[in-house]
Amino acid sequence: MTEASSNLPIAIDYTSRDFYALRTDLIARVKANLPAWSGNDPADIGVAIIEAVAYMGDIANYYIDRVANESFLQTATQRSTLLGYAKSKGYSVSGYKAATTTLVFGNSKTSSLTLPAQTVVYVDLSVNGGIKRVKFTTDEAVTIPASTALGDATAGYSIYSVTATEGMPIGNAGAGLTLAETVDGISYYPIRVSDTTGQIDQTYKLADNNVIDDSLRVYIKSGSTYVKWTKVLDLTLYGKSDKVYTTFIDENNYINISFGDGVSGLIPSSSSTLWAAYSVGDGIYGNMAAGTILSTGSPIQYIPSGTLSDYTPYISLTNSFDSLGGADPESNDSIRYAASAVAKTSLRAVTLQDYESIALRTSNIGKVKAYSSSSYSSVTLYVAPRRLSTLPSDYSFVGSDIYPGYDLLNTSITNEMTALKSDVEKSLVGFTQIGVTTTVTEVFYTPVNLAYSYILVDGYTDSEVSTRIKTQLLETYSYNNSKISDSIYYDAIVKTIVSVEGVASASVTILDRNSGTNKTNLVGTPGEIFVFTSNKISGTVATSFSQSVLEGLWLLYHSTTITSTSYAFASGVTTLTTTANHGLSTGDKVRLTGFANNSYNATWTVASGSATTTLKLTTTVDLGATGTLTAAAVRQVATATPVTEPFDSAVRSYLFATSGAYGVLALPVCNDGVSTITFAGGTVATGTLSGLKSVNVGYNYFSLVVTNNNSNIRTNYDIVVIRS
Repeated sequence: MTEASSNLPIAIDYTSRDFYALRTDLIARVKANLPAWSGNDPADIGVAIIEAVAYMGDIANYYIDRVANESFLQTATQRSTLLGYAKSKGYSVSGYKAATTTLVFGNSKTSSLTLPAQTVVYVDLSVNGGIKRVKFTTDEAVTIPASTALGDATAGYSIYSVTATEGMPIGNAGAGLTLAETVDGISYYPIRVSDTTGQIDQTYKLADNNVIDDSLRVYIKSGSTYVKWTKVLDLTLYGKSDKVYTTFIDENNYINISFGDGVSGLIPSSSSTLWAAYSVGDGIYGNMAAGTILSTGSPIQYIPSGTLSDYTPYISLTNSFDSLGGADPESNDSIRYAASAVAKTSLRAVTLQDYESIALRTSNIGKVKAYSSSSYSSVTLYVAPRRLSTLPSDYSFVGSDIYPGYDLLNTSITNEMTALKSDVEKSLVGFTQIGVTTTVTEVFYTPVNLAYSYILVDGYTDSEVSTRIKTQLLETYSYNNSKISDSIYYDAIVKTIVSVEGVASASVTILDRNSGTNKTNLVGTPGEIFVFTSNKISGTVATSFSQSVLEGLWLLYHSTTITSTSYAFASGVTTLTTTANHGLSTGDKVRLTGFANNSYNATWTVASGSATTTLKLTTTVDLGATGTLTAAAVRQVATATPVTEPFDSAVRSYLFATSGAYGVLALPVCNDGVSTITFAGGTVATGTLSGLKSVNVGYNYFSLVVTNNNSNIRTNYDIVVIRS
């Protein structure tokens, strides 16, 4: 007998979006109308049709998901999507950046040799089993004295060394091109890109996809005359007669040149041609350790004037410093972050965050921080260049780009930093308020001197743990993990060290700027970036650290000053009468929270509970000369053994638990003049405790940190419990 089909609709599961879920739902749908059909036979034509439909549904849902993801900046994965979003928000995505270095030459010839500016030298690097030829172009002419050995300082270092920039110009006189202009001794021979159409919004793509950002110079040629046009970030800020253009990079790293529409920017006419001079480079592969470029054979690839054979038999060269500043096009994650920040501003600089967001539109900017006077009449922006956070697997640079935008000695800024400051200044044009003065300047780097000791977990060796600690510190405080004017706290360093596998506890012994030997929190100043380097991080293995003994938990009854009268404390018993009833009972033990003379060793007992309470002070040592007594009475309600976390002799962290109607407030009596007590992220007191902070904690557990600025560590602290 055939079952009657149900009149109830089949529930559609809208989460069924893959092949198997769709197949199951479709079979169930058919069986609802044809109960006798099993849907279990793979050879059944009906099953085959259902599986074909489910397959197409799976594919359709995949693309639906992809489209949905690409509709939002934070979930987009396609580079073209991110670039389009960045372009719509006016954000200029960084392309290739060139490294710079100093080349030192030798000359075995018996007469001097002069290498003109734009001489191209090279070095062959081994990359993924192949050879990558990286080229550097000299920034100025250099004369090498006769018979000068490589690195022979007696010949006069300054006259045979020259700065060089990674990359090679595409156009040169040897290619039969026409000179467009000469600027600061550098000659520019542009190559033809395209005819111009005379239409609005003309866009042209360069032939190379490894063009160095700052090297591009664009010319419109009419007849035999080259006219250089100016690159700008935003065409809408310019008029119909302005010879300006803008650029954008596509998903394949090709640079596209865009012109105006006759309202914002002049339109190149149909009788003109577009020409461009630029260099191509290898990005991060231009970053090399000193001595990587070391050649005594034929290191010169091109000389603007002269014959190679007149030079190559005699010339030797090396790079005397690390070559630094090379970078690949901006990563997707970097675009996502920067474009999002730019989108948050109205492109009108009002707040300091507006200034920072507008500056982020600049190509190659990695960090920016704005500061202002209280009246906002002047704003200073500190800037630093971008650096990749993830490097290619075949990247083998072993030099030290320690101070991005500075030379290796941290004494002077590089061309990269100079160009970055100029670009940021241009990005602010038209967006600042009238009457506001803006200054764009470079950050400055401060090396950190760090020393620490640590206790190993049983079973671990120093050789394996010490490397992990240093690696973890260098990563935690790396350039990309640092912000301008960040502060460095030694309790945070301790936490970083303790987080390393194999470390039981740790102690910071030195934390200071440069080569200082103090232990102090480093508070960042405007424009300052702290730098951790391997040679300024040192750790030693310790066997144990001393611990403070805490006496127990105390209930706060009165948190105001009992008296401010001067007393001469002597060894023995002193009776003090107060004029307020603090709710204490006869026989209660009481402690005071501070002495102005920085002495502490007293226990009080209550002689009566009347309106005039007598507190009896018993001292075990002579407290010394007359001192002003500022105190708050607390009654002991319980004793407890604290559970200790890892700590050092100057950074103490305790965890306390209590039951009943008490929340835990970990607040020690600390009147040694040097300690800082932090509670819930804020400072309660420094030195002599001037008052107790009443807080409804609301938890049964609370963590306390007491930091001491020198080695005078108290061994006894009173812990107070406040009613929740």
